[in-house]
Amino acid sequence: MQSSFLGSGLRSSTQRCLVPSRVSPVASTVVAHYGGRVNLGGGKAWERTETNQNGKPVKVKMHVKKGDIVQVISGKDKGTVAEVEKVISTRGMVVVKGVNITVRNVAPRTKDEQGQQKRQESPIHHSNVMHYSISAGKRSRVGYKVADDGSKVRYLVKTGEELTDRSFKQPAVEAASDSSSTSSSSASEPPAGDAPSSA
Repeated sequence: MQSSFLGSGLRSSTQRCLVPSRVSPVASTVVAHYGGRVNLGGGKAWERTETNQNGKPVKVKMHVKKGDIVQVISGKDKGTVAEVEKVISTRGMVVVKGVNITVRNVAPRTKDEQGQQKRQESPIHHSNVMHYSISAGKRSRVGYKVADDGSKVRYLVKTGEELTDRSFKQPAVEAASDSSSTSSSSASEPPAGDAPSSA
């Protein structure tokens, strides 16, 4: 059976016809279109991520940050309370300490070396975790409010407890100020090994 529309190359109706996913109504050119996304990053078809106009991956809005205490609400580790170690904002996933442990088999590199199994945390979707209040023992959604000093702070809706943003530079600054205070006090006192001169 020949079809005049598809041309004489197609002999039977059982053969597959490759039809473009979308044809522009203005001209007869095919517009590339994968799952409704306009801009796509490189990589394999199943790893493609949406990109912005600069070619950077579009970040997913998430309710958790690195260092938050969360409870897993679904999956094989349901009920586990742990800390968020890493946030993958381009995929909308988080790595939680001790959750979703996977085993990787590592082959030996030399003939004398032995192979081994590495256990590591794999990412889970951010919708599978909720913030957890250790003091109240409850999980809660997170809300936003304006503090007295005018800054925007996160808080737990159920308990009203404010979530402080962890800054990893602050402990180093405090440690430096502690060491400077101890060095100033040690400067005023003579070292224990030196005896005061009596001359």
